[in-house]
Amino acid sequence: AAGPRTAAMLDAEPKAVLVSLGFAGGLDPALRPGDLVVAGTYRHGDGETVGDANLAARVSILLVCLGIAAPAGVVLTTDEPLLTPDSKQRARAGGDHLVVDMEGYWIAGAAQARGVPHIGLHCVVDEADVALPDFVSRVATAPHRREWIHALGALRSVGAARDLSILARRARTAGWALQEAAWAVLEAVADGALPGGAHVAPESPSTSTMPPSGGR
Repeated sequence: AAGPRTAAMLDAEPKAVLVSLGFAGGLDPALRPGDLVVAGTYRHGDGETVGDANLAARVSILLVCLGIAAPAGVVLTTDEPLLTPDSKQRARAGGDHLVVDMEGYWIAGAAQARGVPHIGLHCVVDEADVALPDFVSRVATAPHRREWIHALGALRSVGAARDLSILARRARTAGWALQEAAWAVLEAVADGALPGGAHVAPESPSTSTMPPSGGR
């Protein structure tokens, strides 16, 4: 749904640049919760990549100069969340992916097809060696924005409720990091240091407190 939604937004009101924010699961073992990544390219499975590595490198340098560490690299977009360290390791072994998400490829593809520069910022919630509870898969793939029905259902289990609390705290931390980076990027766009100008389309994380590995 992310691709058609982004396409419809850009078709309805053309933008000079699209900035998207998203949670992600770490694939690079060096990345920890709260670490930021600028998407140089997005890869879906073994398919083609989309994105602008040169623009991502500029954004990464800009953020580093402002004291915000955010390496640029490849983001793997999957159709299902990666719940186990083994699944993340297999995904990492297939390429040089830094993190995994579930929407970035489609968002970037919609922007690229319309000639709109895209800046994708992602923040790690679960690192490469961390397993996620099974209910995350139901939350991540819930139709019609019904994630919280599954999240509330998880509260029936003491263990799941604890896991939910941990993920919620991590999501808040990631949200703060994304907000700081986003403001820096938007100010740079407004100042002319990055492509864009008055017509900037921000895309927020589609899941605010329950990010899966392959965060949305």
